[in-house]
Amino acid sequence: MATATLIPTANQSFSSGTITYTGGSTNYTNLSDASDTTYVVFTGGNAFASYPLTDTAANMGTVTGVTITIRASKGSKGDLASLDYVQILKSDGSTAITSTGTASQVSAITTYNITPSTINFTDKTSWDGAVLKIKQNVGTGTGISIYEASVAITYTTSGGTTYNNTGSGGVIASGAGTVRIRSSRTATGGVIASGAGTVRIRSSRTA
Repeated sequence: MATATLIPTANQSFSSGTITYTGGSTNYTNLSDASDTTYVVFTGGNAFASYPLTDTAANMGTVTGVTITIRASKGSKGDLASLDYVQILKSDGSTAITSTGTASQVSAITTYNITPSTINFTDKTSWDGAVLKIKQNVGTGTGISIYEASVAITYTTSGGTTYNNTGSGGVIASGAGTVRIRSSRTATGGVIASGAGTVRIRSSRTA
């Protein structure tokens, strides 16, 4: 199994309410700079923003797990908005790749790791161009502040690698997909790491 972390790559492609970039760059990079002095403020009841994410790896096969991580805060007085939900959507901004997920938000800056209960689409075509939607609920006054946002996925790899003829040494890494080794001669040494995918060895001589 392989892993990847997807981060926002552009300003919101869909939004409602007022989205303000504060304390640093005036764009989406506030959400991936590992700083609590740069953030995004949501203003208005039910305000939301949907951010395009990094495309998946070329060998991505099937997504098997999703964790959405946000670092956020909210006001501490009055009828202030708080986090409603986060969700992964296709590039159209409406088709749900995952179910919604939420957390019981507190006022202080806190990191939340949210795991959607359902993954509706697991293929590369659906995930490439996907957006992360962050939505606050109904409230008055200052809305939520988002400091960091990312999506961690686990996935199986597609395709495979074929080694022909004599081979000595070599490493098949953890997370590798199907690897086929075909030899009509001697193959010696080599390491197959824990977590590697299916490995098929076919030889007419010594391996």
